[in-house]
Amino acid sequence: MPEMFIKGLTKVEFGNQCIELADGINPNWRQDVFKVKEFNPDWIWKSPASHNHGFALSNTGAKLLEECLCITPHVIHSSVRATGEILVRLDKCMPWPYVIYPYLAETQVLLYSTEMTVWSALQDDDLIKLIETFER
Repeated sequence: MPEMFIKGLTKVEFGNQCIELADGINPNWRQDVFKVKEFNPDWIWKSPASHNHGFALSNTGAKLLEECLCITPHVIHSSVRATGEILVRLDKCMPWPYVIYPYLAETQVLLYSTEMTVWSALQDDDLIKLIETFER
């Protein structure tokens, strides 16, 4: 699978840009939010070392976007169970950072992009339809 980009940025570039923006909002965010002096950009992603895996955020990455950059995610509540197939498909096609919480009864997906929120709304927040839209 080829390297994936977020609006032309690699994962590393995107992470570094998030850190720069957080510094501009609150220079003490590392200590205030994470209680650390140094923040490793790899902590943002579930698969940080891989340039060709998708943009699934770790819990730390979600906290960075929400608490340090003040981004409110759009939440999809899906009755579709997040099987391995769904997770792989989502990882391959999602063009923006996201978090997925696969519960037994439902799956929650947090989208951190206004663009993705609009696409999701156009698909009635149907996770499968959203995946199919971006697989084309």
